[in-house]
Amino acid sequence: MNLDALEMRFTIRGNLLSPEGIYKFSSGVLVQKAKNRIRKPLQFKNIYEVRRSDQILAYLFTNPQDNFYYKGKDIVILRVENWFLYQREIEKFIREMISGFQTNYNISFMFHSFQHIDVAMDTDVDIVKRFKYLFNRKSRYTFINDKKLRVRSTGTFDDEINIGSIKKRRRMITIYNKTRELSAGNKQYLGQLYSEIFGSSVVFRAEVKLFNTHANKYLIDPYMLDNSNYLLSIFKMVIDEMIDFRINSGSNVTRQKKVCFINFQKQLIVIPLSVPIKLQQGNNSIKYLIKQLFEDSLGRFSNFSQSLKFIAELYIKAENLDEWCVKKNIRK
Repeated sequence: MNLDALEMRFTIRGNLLSPEGIYKFSSGVLVQKAKNRIRKPLQFKNIYEVRRSDQILAYLFTNPQDNFYYKGKDIVILRVENWFLYQREIEKFIREMISGFQTNYNISFMFHSFQHIDVAMDTDVDIVKRFKYLFNRKSRYTFINDKKLRVRSTGTFDDEINIGSIKKRRRMITIYNKTRELSAGNKQYLGQLYSEIFGSSVVFRAEVKLFNTHANKYLIDPYMLDNSNYLLSIFKMVIDEMIDFRINSGSNVTRQKKVCFINFQKQLIVIPLSVPIKLQQGNNSIKYLIKQLFEDSLGRFSNFSQSLKFIAELYIKAENLDEWCVKKNIRK
């Protein structure tokens, strides 16, 4: 499991970033006005590149223009470069940036929300063919689409399936041949990674894309984005909500047996990472979040319910709150 895109909003307090300023941190990170033209959110005037030596790690977008969303808010957007996401240093990087601005320049960064986040699963199983088989064999299987999601490119010769709509900037799942895409691109760092993990096999990818409201509805922790198991829980929740195949066996759809589109046990290669312990035991906000996750799991479809509980258990483990959960009967 890996992040493939990340844009985060922060509120800032204290001094504001100067367009001509150069900000240096002890970790070797340098923040300065961007030298090259890049795509930026329309609402923002200034762009800074965040670099270490000759490598650009991310971009900061500052000075939002007055509009319905950002008016009256000191908001900056951090967009992390794709190659850096695969280094699994996001938590360390964010903490160092926030600490450096606060200590050296009296600029306080506080996490506000996610603007865009992509979580990707790679496998050597042809999940493009698998999805098309289930979707097109309507005499045998039913695709439950109560949210009226748009499903595109399920024909014989299509090699990229899209579920949802990226134009509305909400959420979307893309399933495609990643090896074919890489052969036409320049992401050599991914080619090397795939060679080590999959050898010469063709690699397929399922990618969950979340924007704005949908990127924040899952209560994603910005300091756990290097953790494969945590990313897996996010991925599973979205997949379970948006992809639901049933075997045709009667008029009552809810009683029909669900078909497993992705077998996570067989198809996932998860790099084991320990859950970071980042807060003091007994933090009330974490306890509230754990209780909320268990409460939200009640009355849900079984797979989605299990995904919510999975996230709650990660927090319990990270904060050493198992004894508190037993005492309060949280897992009821």
